[in-house]
Amino acid sequence: MDTMVSRTLSIHQEHELLLKLEAAGLTGQLAQRVIDAKDNTLAVRIIQLIGDIGPQVRLVKTLKVTCPGNATASQLIAQGEYTWVNPNITDERFPIQPHDPFTNELELFQFIDRDPSWDDVLTALVVRNLTQPTYEHGLYLGIQHRDEHIVVPHEPVQGPHGSLSVLVLRGDADHRELSLYYTALRCYRSRVFAGVRKQAS
Repeated sequence: MDTMVSRTLSIHQEHELLLKLEAAGLTGQLAQRVIDAKDNTLAVRIIQLIGDIGPQVRLVKTLKVTCPGNATASQLIAQGEYTWVNPNITDERFPIQPHDPFTNELELFQFIDRDPSWDDVLTALVVRNLTQPTYEHGLYLGIQHRDEHIVVPHEPVQGPHGSLSVLVLRGDADHRELSLYYTALRCYRSRVFAGVRKQAS
């Protein structure tokens, strides 16, 4: 006997939804990423965005960052003149390939309703129409905007024990740190996060 499946959407709604998503740029490859995502995380983020039930954030400020593309991570760390640097931030774990110079506008935002998880941070980027910065953005932030306290939500980098982390800048007049935030943990809502504003096409 066939098992009856309870359906939420009508066949007509499914068809119209797929047409809208394809018109917005959905490809077979993107659809497969949603299907394969662990714990259905990408589908959850889509529903949060549609339902406007994601985390609440506020704009703190915007900053411009220029990446000349001619320095390694260790060279940028030296230019940052930090009081303390996490020893796991190395050229091997944070490689930077030479490239042409570019400038991006970064939006700094802060959570106002929760201590965010890593998924909350990624959802906030999507809701605000921002892209993830790179760790190169973060290293130049530490040089060009020395007094900022910023979590840089780039693609996480794996540490020596398998944990995933992203750069954190802590800047004060007499003490500056370049540390790591481990994405398995929640972050304090007082932290400020950076996202890259999309270039006008």
